[in-house]
Amino acid sequence: MNTLTVLSQAMEENPGMAARLIEDLAGEMRELAQFAEHKEVPLSRELDLCRTHLRVMSTRTEKPWHLEVEGADPEATVPPALFFNLIENGFTHQQPIEGPTRSGCARRRPGTGSGTCFSRRAGSGRRPTGRPAETGFGM
Repeated sequence: MNTLTVLSQAMEENPGMAARLIEDLAGEMRELAQFAEHKEVPLSRELDLCRTHLRVMSTRTEKPWHLEVEGADPEATVPPALFFNLIENGFTHQQPIEGPTRSGCARRRPGTGSGTCFSRRAGSGRRPTGRPAETGFGM
């Protein structure tokens, strides 16, 4: 079921949820439109976009989704919608996980190697098959 279908149902069944979803979708679309003008954006803006998308998905899936950031430089620049696309791909292509799920962005400490890691962790979540959930994707 896509976000617009959920929105259509929520307008009749839960107007408060529908209003939040419209506000978050509008914010997501505004940010994506602004990103189209840039080759790189500050990591802080990229992560704000990711948080907005996770609010949309929390409303849409009726389960909490969170973004954890550890040691990342908010002024570092990244291609626009880089992590946003990773999160969206996780929703689109990964088998569903029951229970709380977190996406994370962490920067390795100096001297331990360079790079930024992005992953989807399930904590104590389980797949519908009963198997424990595992980290979904990383970069």
